[in-house]
Parts: sequence; structure tokens; C-alpha cells
Amino acid sequence: MARSKVSGEGNRGLVKGKDLKQGPKMRLVGLTGGIASGKSTVSSMFKHNHISVVDADIIARDALKKNSGGYKKVVAAFGPDILQDDGQVDRLKLGRIVFSDASKRQLLNRLLAPYISSGIFLEIFKLWIKGHKVIVLDIPLLFEAKMDKWTKPIVVVWVDPETQLQRLMERDNSTEEDARNRINAQMSLELKKSQADIVIDNTGSRQDLQERFSEDHRSRYLFVATVGLLSSHQAEEISLIVVEKYLSSLGSINLLAADYFLGLIL
Repeated sequence: MARSKVSGEGNRGLVKGKDLKQGPKMRLVGLTGGIASGKSTVSSMFKHNHISVVDADIIARDALKKNSGGYKKVVAAFGPDILQDDGQVDRLKLGRIVFSDASKRQLLNRLLAPYISSGIFLEIFKLWIKGHKVIVLDIPLLFEAKMDKWTKPIVVVWVDPETQLQRLMERDNSTEEDARNRINAQMSLELKKSQADIVIDNTGSRQDLQERFSEDHRSRYLFVATVGLLSSHQAEEISLIVVEKYLSSLGSINLLAADYFLGLIL
């Protein structure tokens, strides 16, 4: 079953017409990690606990679906050799091309940035219009895209480098070189960890992670996600118009140089 881009039913209450004019506020909680760190598993745990999540992974993949606007631009730029027999983009093949050539990475970023940024805004808007006050933004490259400035608290799913490498090789059946190229295209997990408000250690098994999230620290994680208060100055509420303006800026070449979207798509 395909994941929904937006999940969770907590903190709801439909926005009234007059509230639209006044600009009701919401709290955006940042959830991030590195490739193969287990972030998506933690995201599903938030959803299971009825916390609304906007999943940037799914939005990014939708931008490259067959016959979409992004798909047509990418195929025109990279040629039909990147397609599978069914006409869908072969993400692994495209990944090998762009992760070995910085100019091609930037080209792919430029092509898909508008579709992804507008998609993220649309999913936030859907929850906002329903009156959701707290939304978890599940974005792998939260810091690289500089969206951390709009999210508090920031939750980082961390794993040690060797475990990350092995998990990625096993997951994608890839060579060590390909796996390292993908990891190195992202900001290091150690640096993300240093900038996090909450760190979830996922070096153990999936059961260890489930127990850590659901039992030992459940009240802390869910409290921070639903109330969003680490301290009064760390968790400011923002208006929808601020989010829209910032996401619109993600089409700029300066931000695209951070390879933000490739970590979501490939």
C-alpha cells in the first residue's frame, strides 16, 4: 500500500473563513536524518501516534512520476536511456549519473525544484486549512535546504557511519562506491546530530528503535512533537504565508547547489 503524503489526525479543527484572513499559526516540527538512517521508520511511528506528517520523500517521488511535468523535463534533458521498460524513470540509473557529475546534479535540481517546493507547500496547506496546529515535516535534507530555520524542535535520526553504509548497500544492493557517493552528497549525520534538539539513536535493531520510541522516551518525543515546547524562544509559531514565501525561494540556484532534492528522489 502506498504511503500517504499527509498522515495523522491530531490537533484538528477546521479553519473558519475569518481565520483565513487573520492568518492562524502552526508549529512545524522538523524530522530529518541521513540516507538509510531509519528516518522513515520514525516518521511512521509519529503517524501511528496520530501526529500529522508531511512526507517530502513521497512528494519528491511524485515529481518524477511518469507523464508528470517533472518527468517530461527530466527525460528531455537526460534522454530515454534513463527509462525502464515500463516508461518509468530508472532512479538507480539516474542516481549513478548525477551523483558522479556535479553539473548534472545541479541540472536535475533546477528541473525538479519548483515541483517539489510547491508540493510541500500544498501538503502543509491541506493540514493548515483543516486547523492542524502541529505538523511534522519529514525532510531528509532539512538543514541543507535551510528549512531548519522554520522548524522547532528538530528531531534527528542518527546512526553510526559504518552501520549507515552497510544498511544502504544492503537496501539498494549497491556497491560500496555508489553507497559512499550517495552518503557524501548529504550533510554528515554527525553535523546534523550536533544541531538537533532531539537525537534518536537508531544503531540497533528495528525492535530497539520501536522500544526506544514507544516506551523509554515515548512521552518525551510525543510531548515535544505535539506541544513543540523545548523553550519559549525555540518553538515559535509561524504563519502559512511565511512558509509559502520560503518554499518559493527554493527554486534559486544557491539553494539548489546544496543537492537538497536529490536526497529525496533517488
